[in-house]
Amino acid sequence: MSYTSTTLPIETGRIYHIYNHAVGNENLYRNQNDYLRFISDWQKRMPGIADVYAYCLLPNHFHMMLKVVAPPKQFSDAFGVVCNAYSKYYNNKYRRMGSLFVKPFKRRIADSDKELAWIPWYIHRNPLHHNIFWDWELYIWSSFREYVAGESVMVNFDFLLNFYGGLDAMIAHHKMNESLWNSRE
Repeated sequence: MSYTSTTLPIETGRIYHIYNHAVGNENLYRNQNDYLRFISDWQKRMPGIADVYAYCLLPNHFHMMLKVVAPPKQFSDAFGVVCNAYSKYYNNKYRRMGSLFVKPFKRRIADSDKELAWIPWYIHRNPLHHNIFWDWELYIWSSFREYVAGESVMVNFDFLLNFYGGLDAMIAHHKMNESLWNSRE
């Protein structure tokens, strides 16, 4: 079983659950423009670096399931640039100083079929888990809506749709009984 670590090395070709949150009680995103800015920064700097399979941006944290496709240093540098660019935008906009993101970001390797199935489900249901939005299927800042609409903003659909056996199977998996939520490790 994988483990959570802030020092787990990044390796090319591995799939990770990457997540981070704002320092203290800050929010990372205060309005729609903030979410869009983070997505824009990702779109500009991460193509060819990482394939995103699932994501959810919440007011004070984010989750991503992605495959690192570039060399580790290139991934780390590009990811750092995304976070730094967004932090500069945010600090300027809200007249604040200092770090916005907790460092280093946390990651977990998805190294089993159980984790490959569980991580996107966990990510997509995160708004419900944190009582941020009552219907995780309708939460706008999640890749689940991209899958259902068939229109990608920053997601590579192929991997998960092949893994689950298509969109209908993925949706059925995501709607499983709450006992699956309660049985997680």
